[in-house]
Amino acid sequence: GASIVVESRKRYKAKILDSRIAVADSIWSIDAANSIDVDSDYVSVKNITINNNSQLIKIDGAASENKEDKVIFSLENFDLSILNVFFHSRGTKFNGFVSGNASVSDIYNKLLFTSDIKIKAFTFNDEFIGDGALKSSWDRDKEELSLNGSFTKGIVPNIQFSGFYYPSKKEDNIDFDLALQAIKL
Repeated sequence: GASIVVESRKRYKAKILDSRIAVADSIWSIDAANSIDVDSDYVSVKNITINNNSQLIKIDGAASENKEDKVIFSLENFDLSILNVFFHSRGTKFNGFVSGNASVSDIYNKLLFTSDIKIKAFTFNDEFIGDGALKSSWDRDKEELSLNGSFTKGIVPNIQFSGFYYPSKKEDNIDFDLALQAIKL
């Protein structure tokens, strides 16, 4: 459940009460120590924490016209196999554990997105890929998303990639270098 206090037509406060959510065969808990404040051009989200045993999803921060405000999304030991519920009909299967952070800021002007994510024991359609890392950042001026990452199986770096994605371009919007080694295609 939730508690909502309307202070005016443009301002309200909300709190998600201690709750449980069932997803696939897992029960997730929402910590009641959270708050959401909304005022016409400002949203503050504090300590929205959803967990299942050692898995954690957390959202914390603020979004406003102040370009320094940011919302941080954190994952700890997030089991990717939970996504299989959504992709099963497409014949796609994920396994592995994700930890890391992503953030968004300056949403009213020139959106800034960054992420730093680690993936442990990643498997795609029953093919073991390895342990990986992904870093990304949005360059506001160039309107490009920079992506850099790699996966390692044992000591062998089997996938390495870096490059750019230009979402505003209709053509030639991907520029990537990809190196594959000792990987089954």
